Amino acid sequence: MIRGDTFHHEEIANEISRGIGQSAQGICIPLAFGVLTCNTFEQAIDRGALETGNKGFEPRMGAIEMVPFREALVQKA
Repeated sequence: MIRGDTFHHEEIANEISRGIGQSAQGICIPLAFGVLTCNTFEQAIDRGALETGNKGFEPRMGAIEMVPFREALVQKA
């Protein structure tokens, strides 16, 4: 999400965060959150670039790493 002339991006980011949190509570499954809030298009490109450490990749890897833990919890239930 890229900042514009208004604060809509902040409202959208807050609502996305709230919605993901509510969804995780409702289904009792942790969800990954990877919304980038950037000031400029160039900053968005930089944060998504592979050579500088793609920030969208990090939450995805965290979710993948949590799969064995969820499976272990389901087996115990």
